[in-house]
Amino acid sequence: MTALPPTKRSAAARQLNDVAARGAFELPRCVDCGGYCWPVHELCPACLGDLTLEVAPRGATVLAVTPVLALVADYFRDPRISWHAGLVAMEAGPSALGFVHPDTAAGDRLRLSLCLDRAGQAVLYGLPQGADPDADPQWRELTAPHGGN
Repeated sequence: MTALPPTKRSAAARQLNDVAARGAFELPRCVDCGGYCWPVHELCPACLGDLTLEVAPRGATVLAVTPVLALVADYFRDPRISWHAGLVAMEAGPSALGFVHPDTAAGDRLRLSLCLDRAGQAVLYGLPQGADPDADPQWRELTAPHGGN
C-alpha cells in the first residue's frame, strides 16, 4: 500500500494546488460567458472561451452520496478508513463529484473546500454546516497538515 494519494493531474488542474494551499475557494470561470466550470478544463465547455480562476460561492446541495467500495488506487484501500463521495450541485453552477463528510445525505447543504491532499494535490471536500472536519477520519487521512478548510 502506498503512503500517498495519486499525484497525476493535468496542468490546468494543478493550478488549483496554489488555491488550496491558500485556503481559498476559486473555480475556473469563463472570461466570455461568465460561467463557472468543473472539473477544470483548458477552455470553457459552454463557449470555448478562456478560463481564469475566480472566487466562487462555496455553497452546494448534495444530490447523492455513496461509500466508495471499488477503490482503484492503492492509497484508498486502507481498511481503517471509510471513503465517502458525493455528487453536489454547486451554487456556482456546475455539479461536481468530491469527497464528503460521512454524515452527509442527499438534500444536505454543504460548504465546499479545496484542500491539499497528502500528495500536495487539490481535492474537493464538502462539509455539512456545523460538522467538525477533525472528527472525520477520512478528512484527517486525506488532507495534508494545514491543507485548507
